[in-house]
Amino acid sequence: GFTCDADFCSTGTGCIADTDLDHCGPTCLVCPAVADATRTCDGTGCGFTCDADFCSTGTGCVADTDLDHCGPTCLVCPAVADATRTCDGTGCGFTCDADYHRCGDRCDPDPDTNVAACGPSCAVCFDPLFGGPTCTGGVCGLSCWASHHVCGGDCVSDSDPQNCGPTACVPCEPPANATATCNGTSCDFACDAGFEKVGAVCAPLPPRPKSPLSTSTTTTRRPVFSWELVPGTTGAKLEICATRACTAPLVAELTGDVSVRVPFDLPGGVYYWRLYGMAGADVGSRAGVLWQVRIPAIGTGVDSAGLRALDLNADGLADVAVSSDVQHKVFVHVTADDGAVPTTATATLTGPATMSFGKYVATAGDVNGDGYGDLITGGNNPPRIYFGAASGGVSATTLDLKSCGRLGVAGLGDVNGDGYGDVAVAGSPQYVSEDWKAFVFYGSKDGPNGDPVTLQLSVPTPLVPGDVAVGNLGDVNGDGFADLVVGESYSTTGRAWIYLGSAEGIGSSGTSLTTPPASAAWFGNAVGGADVNGDGYADAIIGAPEPMSSGLTPYVAVYHGSSTGISTTHAVKLTGVTNMQLGRSVSGAGTLTDDVYEEVIVGAPGTAQAFVYYGSASGLSAASVAILSSSYSGGEFGVAVAGAGDVNGDGLGDVLVGERYAYIGDCFTYSGDQGAVHLYLGAASSVTTPATTNLLGVCLPYNGAFGTGVARWLPRLLPRLEAAPTLLTHAVDAPGRAECRR
Repeated sequence: GFTCDADFCSTGTGCIADTDLDHCGPTCLVCPAVADATRTCDGTGCGFTCDADFCSTGTGCVADTDLDHCGPTCLVCPAVADATRTCDGTGCGFTCDADYHRCGDRCDPDPDTNVAACGPSCAVCFDPLFGGPTCTGGVCGLSCWASHHVCGGDCVSDSDPQNCGPTACVPCEPPANATATCNGTSCDFACDAGFEKVGAVCAPLPPRPKSPLSTSTTTTRRPVFSWELVPGTTGAKLEICATRACTAPLVAELTGDVSVRVPFDLPGGVYYWRLYGMAGADVGSRAGVLWQVRIPAIGTGVDSAGLRALDLNADGLADVAVSSDVQHKVFVHVTADDGAVPTTATATLTGPATMSFGKYVATAGDVNGDGYGDLITGGNNPPRIYFGAASGGVSATTLDLKSCGRLGVAGLGDVNGDGYGDVAVAGSPQYVSEDWKAFVFYGSKDGPNGDPVTLQLSVPTPLVPGDVAVGNLGDVNGDGFADLVVGESYSTTGRAWIYLGSAEGIGSSGTSLTTPPASAAWFGNAVGGADVNGDGYADAIIGAPEPMSSGLTPYVAVYHGSSTGISTTHAVKLTGVTNMQLGRSVSGAGTLTDDVYEEVIVGAPGTAQAFVYYGSASGLSAASVAILSSSYSGGEFGVAVAGAGDVNGDGLGDVLVGERYAYIGDCFTYSGDQGAVHLYLGAASSVTTPATTNLLGVCLPYNGAFGTGVARWLPRLLPRLEAAPTLLTHAVDAPGRAECRR
């Protein structure tokens, strides 16, 4: 036997190489023929290699373009929807059917309109937020909603400031201090807070003036003007002018502060001032509200200012308001340009019948900051504000305050430093058992239309009939806030209280004034204020007229103000005689002569007289007085008195005296009365007599009552100079507010 060497196989008779196609492998097999292939033997077994363009199925060779044996590896080509399989000998493929086109490994229909496979590239068209995709002619596009258009491959609003209009893709460019806007067609802009649109720019809004209050009079020729800036602005331009037109300002000051002191002495006279806003170096194009102020011919060492007159049209000439509570009317006489008071009323204000409308009438000051003086009336009806106006003196707009009892009224000036005039209302009890109260209403841009601060007064023991009076006191301590004097009077005695203003508003507790020795019957029946000694601090004037036929002596007491407040002990007591009712009415009169001291006018209707007491460095004196009287008979001359302010524009104060129930001419013949109001002008050394102007009421049987009340001015106030003013609301939540109602 024999054993073949390695790599050889036995044929039985010999050995042959085991790679021989007919003797293959260890057992010398004969390798079979395979179609389209070449036999192979690797020494272990038979095999085959397919010819070119053929692939092996494992048992044979098939053309490599066969769809089920495609390519060198004989792959089975998968089916594709809407397509025909193909094989190119290297790998599978497919050809999309008609109306289809290839998109990756699929066939999609309509390549010209299919947004999911648009065009030859099979693009997925962008779907915008404010529209939808399109595919047109194989090109992606956008279809935007109404009021939108295409910009930068997206749909944007026609009102988008960055792409304004139906076709534009250019951003709007706003001016300084503004934000761009678009109305859907063209660019626009909205000004930032503190600015207003003026043409193509945003100009700073004007500040709100605060002091001196409009229609006020200063006591210095170099006053401080103050204001409140609009948030967003940085300063103000102050202009002070000699005329309302303000075409040639005497002062034009640019400042980043909220107050400016005039750097030189202004000549005495009436001036107008206004403010422009500033933002950096830019000055606004529009001035704010025009305010009026009077500068005295002779100033004092104290810088103060306050309301001296009823000046409804803010022309610098005081106007006159006269009431007849029986007729339920108030008659307004607007002074003419030449200083003459018309004898026929410019406007007649009519209130509700049977409510004693107009029993009380007073200047309210500028309670809404529009630059015009306002008027307040009271009676048994709710107090009513009549707003001043340039034309006719009285606006058609009125404001009824909340009702709080039998209502005496007074303008106070600015008790909380917010730049609006405030008013007080006396809540006299209608019945003996009711509470005694006073109410303070704060001004605002809409007037004093909010809830009042209630001042609860002491109640007399035992309970007796009486009255509450409120008065325009002024600033007794020089802190820049107006203060309030309140009187409580009854048949046996009386009280008077001083309530101080502050940044928080009127104080909730008052300082009681000590009554002078002897009788205090009806002490506090009439109250007021004036700076009688020229020290810059308001002094309180308290009348104690005594009941008729009581046998008691009437008097007026004066209490001086100071930097520490009011003196509770009277500085002077001006006495009358029994039954003359001296002090039934009292009022500051302003400076009637050419000095710097303020006078006081006091009514004594029991003897049909009025007394003008002249101020001096030491105050009032019974030895320095002018006595006024009437040529008519039967009337209560002096039942109402008032400092009128400067009616004729000569720089001196004037006074008014009411005389109701006066018998005049034929009216007396027919058992009627008319009543009258008399105007006395100030002069260099004393008040001018007789009266320059006499306003006569309508003749009515027995009870005309014309002259029951005349509007009074407010004593001067120190201006607020704080750097950061605060707008205030009612600071005192005292009891009794709920009973006040419209």
